[in-house]
Amino acid sequence: MGWGFQLQSPGVIAGLALLMLAVGLNLSGVFHVGMAAQGLAEGGAGGRLSRLPGSVGAFFTGVLAVVVAAPCTAPFMAFALGAALVMPAPMAVAVFLMLGLGLALPYVAVSLSPGLLKRFPRPGPWMDRLKGVLAFPMYGAALWLVWVFARQAGAESLALLMTGA
Repeated sequence: MGWGFQLQSPGVIAGLALLMLAVGLNLSGVFHVGMAAQGLAEGGAGGRLSRLPGSVGAFFTGVLAVVVAAPCTAPFMAFALGAALVMPAPMAVAVFLMLGLGLALPYVAVSLSPGLLKRFPRPGPWMDRLKGVLAFPMYGAALWLVWVFARQAGAESLALLMTGA
């Protein structure tokens, strides 16, 4: 059994289509999943732990960065993680170390050269416009998955999926 066999299951396809639709609707502003819902806001556990003094706070700041970045990087890391699971232990550890280094490198670069912070864009209205634009690839992915689902499961199942959407 190879990679991608999950996409042969109509249930997985339907779930992914609904997930892509939900992400698109979230990016379009239909509903909002904010930092408080994720436990990362001021009162959340992630926010409190990252403000602890010394190395403990630095460690939890790193953990928080990985948790926030993981949804964006997971599709790109999936192959590396899958390969690491079947590699001998020393090679798997090397893969995980390189993944960690890749996540940490931007933070290390900024900490060694704080002037780089001036080059980063400031938050503003452009972020909301970008979110709106990024919703359309999600809608496109949802439509493609619905098309695949219709070919796999037929018209009656497609009607149920559309009702769920």
